[in-house]
Amino acid sequence: TTMLAACREALAEADMLLLSGGSSVGKRDFTLKVLEQLDNSELLAHGVAIRPGKPTILACQGNKALFGLPGHVASAMVVFYLFVRPLLRRIAGMTTDLGLLPIQAVTGEQIPSAIGREEYVRVQLVRENMDQPPVALPIYGKSGLLTPLIKADGLLVIDRDSEGLDKGVTARVLLFPA
Repeated sequence: TTMLAACREALAEADMLLLSGGSSVGKRDFTLKVLEQLDNSELLAHGVAIRPGKPTILACQGNKALFGLPGHVASAMVVFYLFVRPLLRRIAGMTTDLGLLPIQAVTGEQIPSAIGREEYVRVQLVRENMDQPPVALPIYGKSGLLTPLIKADGLLVIDRDSEGLDKGVTARVLLFPA
């Protein structure tokens, strides 16, 4: 009830509500229940077909956007860039896009992926030859850890219908802001 009261108080003044954590389906995950208890709230989605970020909750209360971001920092960041940031840009009168510069890079190793979810792999970019696209090297680590995120230059996008990318193929990378 404390979380519910805090959300009601925030929505009395704000146009958007972001909650981080508690968006899965475990015993201690209360975000969905709280968002559903808000007056006139409407659940739009619980779970999105991306990795990381699957347990995301999208809801609204009239014209107000309600987001239940995953608790792990890398997952929350990906969801923020894919869903929250474009909405913030729209509200600010900017183009409704990710606001991340897409570039072409070459995979430095094979990167596996599961079919059915669009995957966003944290990568470090290495420029070996100025005449060639940079090499994208995956930075592995749990999505709850901050260190792999800090080392990353951007997110390499793997299509939801792909089983991954072979070494040496061209791929799209969304650069993080400087």
